[in-house]
Amino acid sequence: YGTSVIGLRIGRQNPSLEILNLFSNIVAVTLKRKLAEEALKENEEKYRTLFELSPYGILLHSDSKILFANQSAAKMLGAESTKNLIGYELLKLVDQEYLETVKNRIAKLKEIGGEVPLIEEKLVRLDGSTFFAEVIAKEILIDDKSVTQVLFNDISIRIETEKTISLLNERYDLAISAAQLGVWD
Repeated sequence: YGTSVIGLRIGRQNPSLEILNLFSNIVAVTLKRKLAEEALKENEEKYRTLFELSPYGILLHSDSKILFANQSAAKMLGAESTKNLIGYELLKLVDQEYLETVKNRIAKLKEIGGEVPLIEEKLVRLDGSTFFAEVIAKEILIDDKSVTQVLFNDISIRIETEKTISLLNERYDLAISAAQLGVWD
């Protein structure tokens, strides 16, 4: 038996065939790796497009510092650009009334991972004004690092509409009661 250039033992009977097999295995492994890298790159591009074009505000944070934000998040939070949110302290975006709830949710995510359920909370824009939002968060891995992905949606119009409907129903009930009329179906 002889030794090849890369240190593998090659049999005497047909060293050309063994070298050809070795070379084809190297090519196959390289091709598989290249295809996997291309598939990963394609998936990353799809995720980035979904992230950037989502109508929901999306923030990624670690240790309560914002790492990434999409344009919808910037718009809802009153930032001129997503760059204004990078490095911003997440808890500064939470109304004081909801701060303990959010801290508990962050601690739960760090402790057990997974996700925390959708809740309504009040968020604070960069200019200090507030709005109600539905918020859900989930721990995800990016580059082998655990980060929290937060999705939120401004529900201020819905909240105001519900208040208006409730007020109108109360007025209707008072009017019917004051007129001493019955309501028939």
